[in-house]
Amino acid sequence: GGGGGGAAGEGGGAGGDPAGGGNAQGGLPGAQAAPPEGVPPPPGPDDLPPPDDIGPPPDYEPAIVDLNAASLFALDFYKNWRKNRLTEQAWRDFQAMFANHHIELPSLFKAKGLVTTITGHVGQRIPRCPTGCISYGCARYEHLEQCPRCGVPRRRPAPPPPIIPGGPPLPPPPVDHGESTWLYTGFIEALQAPFSDPANARRLRYRHRMSTRVDAARQRARHPAHPNDNEHIGADAEYDTLNDHTSGRTYESLRTSGFFQGERDGMLAFSWDGAELVRDKISGCWFVFVVNWSLPPEERHLKRWLICAAVIPGTPWDIESFLEPFHLDRIRLERGVWTWDASTRRWFIYRAFFVALMADLPARAKAASTVGHTGACGCMKCKVHGVTSEVGGGTYFPAFITPAGYLRDQYGYDDDPNAEQDRPFPELRTNNNYLADLADVLDADAGLPYEQARLRTGQYS
Repeated sequence: GGGGGGAAGEGGGAGGDPAGGGNAQGGLPGAQAAPPEGVPPPPGPDDLPPPDDIGPPPDYEPAIVDLNAASLFALDFYKNWRKNRLTEQAWRDFQAMFANHHIELPSLFKAKGLVTTITGHVGQRIPRCPTGCISYGCARYEHLEQCPRCGVPRRRPAPPPPIIPGGPPLPPPPVDHGESTWLYTGFIEALQAPFSDPANARRLRYRHRMSTRVDAARQRARHPAHPNDNEHIGADAEYDTLNDHTSGRTYESLRTSGFFQGERDGMLAFSWDGAELVRDKISGCWFVFVVNWSLPPEERHLKRWLICAAVIPGTPWDIESFLEPFHLDRIRLERGVWTWDASTRRWFIYRAFFVALMADLPARAKAASTVGHTGACGCMKCKVHGVTSEVGGGTYFPAFITPAGYLRDQYGYDDDPNAEQDRPFPELRTNNNYLADLADVLDADAGLPYEQARLRTGQYS
């Protein structure tokens, strides 16, 4: 997720802001001061024609919430209550203590409602299987009334009416016939919110500023002003040190393909992992996080910038059904959403793209619908097949040397002329053979043909 070298790249130039903010007077590329009252700001690189499904921008400025002293006190106390991980009982104890001193502290429920009112962000409660197998929010399951995996009914059935000997049956008591749900909090609103603060709006242009510096350094390297100009390029910290994703070939290829054309376009990473909530492992869940790589490296992984998009209970049988609302928001964000920029006081189309998945080996395998790293075809990079040990039952993989041309094709290095290919190197995994293997598994009949396809490809449907 980027090292600490980004601090030097961000604050290295004259007038640079070590915190990543910057201002127009400091000469930091990409930073803009707010225009004077009544003067429309000049058009920028984000002023692209909106797609038809986005519509025109809003014709109003976001209202500033005017809070009284009691609301500010409640918000400040709620922030510290969350920071110190206090309990609900602690909130009630403080509420009673403040009441003794004639200081009113609202209930925790009202404090949370105040936060919801100010931010306008409300999570979605989505129905799920009571045992956690599937999410009924998925399009292919939303019409079902029982889980296709475990057969448990979707809704809690009503109890039978009580039987009184010698008398008529009484009507059943009122029962909640609701559904088990899980929480999807989303991430689009959390990505838009920092733009409402001028300092954060400028901080989120870090990716564009670094891209501009790297492009300028590359241009100087290709066309030096004088023969000795190459000697000065090594002193350019933004280019000489590969300190962030904006210096890499993958990011450059994405820009060439049409991504990240606006200075505010976001670069995001998807991170998820499973966690046991208690020691005895009777309750677990999956956390889905969004990491904003448009921020400087020293800030993007701080807790204040991490976005928890979803909490998936248990270990689902079909975890893709839980990720469907996430993917729908991702597609919507790639097309663009209208967002208010407080630094320029104008609406713009905010687009963001996911470029990486950060996970350990079990989570990566679950995301790619492949077997784990202990499976017979469990390598994430190639299609080598392991051998099961007769002693202990572990899976072992043969050792290979670097294939001919791999270093040259992947990294531009020359191969070792003395290297010998003592064992054929297995086929590398690519997007094309991944889709072909997945189609092979999906087309296989249930039972033995499916198990044979899964063992052959290392994937499951």
